[in-house]
Amino acid sequence: MNRHLLWSAHAKRDMRMIFVYISKDNPIAAQNVLKRIHNTALMLQDNPDIGRVGQIPGTREFPVPGLSYLLPYRIGQDSIRILRVFHGARRPPDKW
Repeated sequence: MNRHLLWSAHAKRDMRMIFVYISKDNPIAAQNVLKRIHNTALMLQDNPDIGRVGQIPGTREFPVPGLSYLLPYRIGQDSIRILRVFHGARRPPDKW
């Protein structure tokens, strides 16, 4: 079942912050990173159970291949909601 992909306000803000930070040094690299994050999220539409059980109940987590980012998400009836775009070097929050 192909679910709709939804991005939370926090995840959208995370993506903007990632772009701004990386684009200071290399705008093309920033675009490529966002594209890889987005393509990883698209994989979850067809395979929502591919991620591991999340640290926070009711969530799952999937790493972005080749990058240090983690996508925590929730599986809904007909959607996948990306909760955050989280850098693995940071301490995870108590809730997404």
